[in-house]
Amino acid sequence: MNEGALASLDHQAALAELRQGAIARDIAKRYGVTPDAVRQALKKADPEGYKAAIADQSETWVYESAEEMRTLAPDALGIARARARADFFLKLAAKVNPLYADKSQVTHDISEDFAALLQQISQRRQGRVIDHVAETPIAAALQSKVVDSSGAD
Repeated sequence: MNEGALASLDHQAALAELRQGAIARDIAKRYGVTPDAVRQALKKADPEGYKAAIADQSETWVYESAEEMRTLAPDALGIARARARADFFLKLAAKVNPLYADKSQVTHDISEDFAALLQQISQRRQGRVIDHVAETPIAAALQSKVVDSSGAD
């Protein structure tokens, strides 16, 4: 990283630019360094601020692509391009912004009850466990009908 070139970098202003949707490449061009050098300098100067700026940047891009889709002329190519852009930015945002992360990830701890559950399922499939079913009013009524119909024949 070219430390000298980035010595005059205003970290807060650069983070504000990122929040508004600018990319590190734009900032890097002004200082004659690589985008990675800008990212590393910002991470080093303010790790939490950089993380928040990247999350905000992704949200800005999602909003911009949604606005583009909303205001498009109804031609198929423009709609397809806007949809692809929106999909890309949503996937990118899901990686860096918890608001866009997949909410369907659920972890269950089933280690203790799993063996007992499998045994219970196995017994039910073999017809061994029906005691709790016979105790319900519907099951009792059905059982009496079966007995009545078998006795009536």
